[in-house]
Amino acid sequence: TDEMLSQVYSNNLERYRVEADPENPSEDPSYLPLAEVRGALEPIVQSELALQDAFRAADNFVAALSDEGADFAIKAAAAGKDIIKNIPPFSANETISQIDPTAPFTEATFNLDLTPNQYYSDPVVGRDHIYVIALQKKIPAFVPAFAAVKALAKQRAQQQADANTYREYVTKIYTQVQQAVADGTSFADAIETTSLSLETLTPFNSGQPLEHPQAAILMERTYQLETAQLAAPIQTEVGVLLTAVKLRKKADTTGLSTQRPRIEASLIQQKRANRISTWQAGIVAEAAIEIFEKEPES
Repeated sequence: TDEMLSQVYSNNLERYRVEADPENPSEDPSYLPLAEVRGALEPIVQSELALQDAFRAADNFVAALSDEGADFAIKAAAAGKDIIKNIPPFSANETISQIDPTAPFTEATFNLDLTPNQYYSDPVVGRDHIYVIALQKKIPAFVPAFAAVKALAKQRAQQQADANTYREYVTKIYTQVQQAVADGTSFADAIETTSLSLETLTPFNSGQPLEHPQAAILMERTYQLETAQLAAPIQTEVGVLLTAVKLRKKADTTGLSTQRPRIEASLIQQKRANRISTWQAGIVAEAAIEIFEKEPES
């Protein structure tokens, strides 16, 4: 909705600040109008709405599990939910490859017990997924013999080494291209000596969003860049994207005047809230608090 878009815009206003005029540094800050950044905000709002719907569905599913004799698999099938099966045993500090790494999955799992009302979790929220966990078995902690985990340890050490090497390689390419562009080389010429392939995207704006699998992050990363500036590398499932702005046209900012009162009111409200929080924290910090407990009568 327009109201949600306006709220997200207000909450992230500083991300859309327009660089001050070097010849007039004392000029009041200005911001890209909502109309110009709308295309980047809409996917964020849609994602948030989808996450809210998913959370409500997960919460309803957990409520259904509280019924006496409720079966996890049957309830999940009735709710049309997928069950991730055959997850191998894992420790409290281990990352599970099948699970969204932003979700506190292992922490939630280790708080469960094999009892009728404690074998399942509340909704566990990640960036892109929400889980309800069912505990099937607990294995007592033990230190395995090295021979038993040698192959796995070697595999993980190799994976870590590969990841480190890849990050170093990406950083090297990014630095190389960035320096070449800063020296006046075109982006196309700068990547000729790398393994990157060149793709020129169609112009986009809020009314005509970019069409690309990584559209949301590409638009977000490039909105505040000037011509020939590079965005930070974008990691994908198949590689990495280096993005440079080929041409940028200034938007019509006449609509900013209509947004200014609301923006200023939002900023003032935020400052007031911060001051109140600071004031309350100061009072609590300086207060001498004593707790009196009444002894039970015998």
